[in-house]
Amino acid sequence: MPDGTMPKLSRRELLKLSAAAGVAWSMPWLPGCGDGSGASSPPPPVGTREARVLHLDLSNHDPTAVYRVHAAGSDGNRGAFRVHDDASLARLREDGPHLEGVDDARLTHYVGPIDLPAERVQHIWVTQQGRNGDSTIVLSTIYVPIYFRVTVAQLMASGMVGGAPSPAPNLAALQNRNLHINTRDAALAVVYHHPQLIRLDPLQAAIVRQLIEDTGTLDLLAEHIYSLGADWITKVPVVGVHGAPLRGPDGKQYIQQDPSDATMEVAEQVITDALRLINDEASLEGANWHLGTGRVSESQPSLAGADPDAVLGELQADGFAAKPLSSTLGS
Repeated sequence: MPDGTMPKLSRRELLKLSAAAGVAWSMPWLPGCGDGSGASSPPPPVGTREARVLHLDLSNHDPTAVYRVHAAGSDGNRGAFRVHDDASLARLREDGPHLEGVDDARLTHYVGPIDLPAERVQHIWVTQQGRNGDSTIVLSTIYVPIYFRVTVAQLMASGMVGGAPSPAPNLAALQNRNLHINTRDAALAVVYHHPQLIRLDPLQAAIVRQLIEDTGTLDLLAEHIYSLGADWITKVPVVGVHGAPLRGPDGKQYIQQDPSDATMEVAEQVITDALRLINDEASLEGANWHLGTGRVSESQPSLAGADPDAVLGELQADGFAAKPLSSTLGS
């Protein structure tokens, strides 16, 4: 494939390619997997959890509906969001100063603290409950734990990721337990699930997530998803190999929820831009999945084989030293 070009992919074609890459687009997409290999050392131990409070922007949806969080393995899984009021917003303004630039109107619901994985990537989504018992995905996010977000921010500041040194990261914001989820996160999740972009390794995931944010076109997709409302997702009845409906224990046919064609029309440009950045990213050399070969090479999972802690340790004079983060579940 020539540099800078990508064939047009319909929603169905992208789902097929995702399946070929061994990942699923449909709900729950990326349910919470990750082998932890290749991450910075020492990463949080396997099974470690961290507490986050999730704050949503559902200003383009029904304010009276019931919304639930889906985070497999969490004690808070399927918990209902509460509507923000003056008191809860006042607490957030005190506890989450990094969100001071977000208007109150874009902070509509919250839940938590809930426990999330501190050592692996997880796809989290939010559903709106229908009166007939059905549910519709309204938001989603690719959750990368604090440890790996901070590590990549430090590496980007040093120039080890991204090609050139970036401004010093706001570590307090990255470590703050309050997490804002909006259509920009949903847009990133759509792009991230492209088979040449998706990563289960948490350090690679943090790098790819940041590069997608740096495309310059992600906001266009976020605004488009916001304007589509519930139509950013399409629902498809699930059938078996012989065409017979697949039903659950309650007799209802399973429904697959995927990004709609209207969503993918705009996502295509963001994916193209993200692929350019990923293919040029030296820290991911040897770790990219290629459509032409249908295989993944991960002999050097990240940073061209360099140990992130060792790299950051050499940069202490510049103020970027890898420091272990508290990853135990707290209030």
